[in-house]
Amino acid sequence: MENLENLIINYLEGNLDEVSRRILLNEIKENENTKKLFLELKFIWDSTGNSLNFRINDTDNEFGKFSKKVLLSNVKVYKSNNNIIILRFLKYAAIFIIGFSIAFLLFNNYFIFKSKQIAKYNELIVPKGQRSELVLADGTKIWINSDSKLSYPEKFTNNERKVFLEGEAYFEVAKFKKQKFIVSAGKLEIMVMGTTFNVKNYPEDKKIETILIDGKVSLKKVFARNSIGRDYILKPNQKATFTESDNLLIISDVHKKPIDNKNINLVSVDKKKSIVPEPIIPWKDEVLSIDNESLQDIKTKLERWYGYDIIVNDSTLLQQKYKGRFGHHETIFQVLDAIRLTTPIKYNLTDKLIIIDKR
Repeated sequence: MENLENLIINYLEGNLDEVSRRILLNEIKENENTKKLFLELKFIWDSTGNSLNFRINDTDNEFGKFSKKVLLSNVKVYKSNNNIIILRFLKYAAIFIIGFSIAFLLFNNYFIFKSKQIAKYNELIVPKGQRSELVLADGTKIWINSDSKLSYPEKFTNNERKVFLEGEAYFEVAKFKKQKFIVSAGKLEIMVMGTTFNVKNYPEDKKIETILIDGKVSLKKVFARNSIGRDYILKPNQKATFTESDNLLIISDVHKKPIDNKNINLVSVDKKKSIVPEPIIPWKDEVLSIDNESLQDIKTKLERWYGYDIIVNDSTLLQQKYKGRFGHHETIFQVLDAIRLTTPIKYNLTDKLIIIDKR
């Protein structure tokens, strides 16, 4: 009998030579028991995706283990070359497995659908030249800088509150001991319980900055959507800078520093005062701060702050560095005029494009 079953299996797999195939077909035609066995095996072959073999290593998942248990408890089996080959399937076993498969998929898809509903996120996109404020469902307040995008859920569920940031934002996180607050910022993940901090994550900058104002935060690097490695702890008035090129995270101290207007070379919004306190997060107070930055860096900052595109035709101008501060009421032309006082430049405006040349 086992030889006949092997013969049928090989036939179904297409491994019989012409002579053996004719012998089997003739046996099926002449013998009612052989015909019955063939139909049983053929039924299972068609119902289980054209396979009568279950490799031991393919049954690691829970459904695979369950299916194997049901089948092996209802059929006669033998082992050959590390394969468990099904010899005598019972029809109801196959029907049960098929029915269970359908139920399993429906059940699983239902919960996937539910989880997608729960994880529905809104997006707040702040264009260049604008800034925005937002209060989340938990009471967390967020200030979003220009050219930024924040993704957040309509309401928080489970044991965490997670938002996704591309750009720059300032957070005042509402305290909930049982729900940690997570900011996913590219390749860095910032976790807090309740605190105040700033995150800067512009993709074109190739670095991510986090400045802690109050409280305590924990940072982790992210690889392939999973947080990995050690936790980096920030204390108040510390900044973490992560550079993508070398996968390096550096923590440094930051403090409010007075600015001596006598040593700046751009017109300051507070030019009448001799000593000006510099806020740790100037943009949140509607102050455009330029601190020993090159024209290359200032160009990007001005594009985000005012919503203009800027082209510098003479590359020799890009390395000149400047210091200064400007209020929200001061225009981009006032900034450019301030630069023009110390550097021989001229600029032309066409629509929202500014072209800078050497004068």
